[in-house]
Amino acid sequence: MQRVFEPIFEIAYLAFAFVAGVYLSFRYPNKKNARIFGIATILLAAGDSFHLIPRMMGLISGDMAAFTFWLGLGKLATSITMTVFYVLLFYFLLERYKLKANRFFEILLFVLATARLVLCAMPQNGWFSEKSDYVFGIIRNIPFWFMGIFSVVFSAVACKKDRCLRFTWLFITLSFLFYTGTVVFAHFASWTGMLMLPKTVCYVAIIVSVLIVYDDEKEKRTIYYSDELADDFADKKIAPKDLKKRYPYFIFNPLRKIIAFVLYYFIAYPIGVLYQKIWFGEKIIGKYKLKNYRSEGFFLYGNHTRDIGDAFT
Repeated sequence: MQRVFEPIFEIAYLAFAFVAGVYLSFRYPNKKNARIFGIATILLAAGDSFHLIPRMMGLISGDMAAFTFWLGLGKLATSITMTVFYVLLFYFLLERYKLKANRFFEILLFVLATARLVLCAMPQNGWFSEKSDYVFGIIRNIPFWFMGIFSVVFSAVACKKDRCLRFTWLFITLSFLFYTGTVVFAHFASWTGMLMLPKTVCYVAIIVSVLIVYDDEKEKRTIYYSDELADDFADKKIAPKDLKKRYPYFIFNPLRKIIAFVLYYFIAYPIGVLYQKIWFGEKIIGKYKLKNYRSEGFFLYGNHTRDIGDAFT
């Protein structure tokens, strides 16, 4: 199961992060804060790709040991890019809210980041060997954990009145908790390495939150309609598509069922829930009433008021 699910998840994450980073960097050329976060996202995805690509190849081939060198190089790369990501996140928030950087906090952040990078460069890490030094692995993360505490506090204060980014502190907290679980316990229980997946979901949540910010700030237009039957009020240019007579409404292939299950419940569903909660503040009342009809099906009548929002609901 892991050999199927994990590569699908990681490919989806890398593709999303790269596209989101490029989009933010070039779609809003006049917004410095968008470019800063776009560059941070691209760096994060680039560093993760150094680690995730050889990991996927090891999982698929069933011989993880054959990729020891590349996995070690990837861990080093992602350690560097995660550190830089949080430095750029600090400057993104400063620029977005037009805050003046406190000299002490700015120096503190750079000292912690520099200490983290220096420790990552030490030979005691044993990046390219199968057995790394557990104690030194804890030591090199101490500055990074302090960076996490700094980022949580700063984002909680800076974003508290921002409807789209007010949960950034929570996503950072959860990502560090999952990351810490892997760093501390993976040496004793290899399965805790799976905690890196929910950690990645937290990064996706941060990126989605920022994308929503700039979608909300798009230039407002005044549109006049004259033909209520022909005009496209939603401005979506939707063209009806005819389905073929033998359209496969149901999936019977076992492999396709597994892939569909993974894509829906582990990728699409979490993203949809986060989008609804963060963007619309959605709360469904009486959802328990539908549980009795799961095996029978039912008609749900509602006024179509949103595009992607209604689909996620």
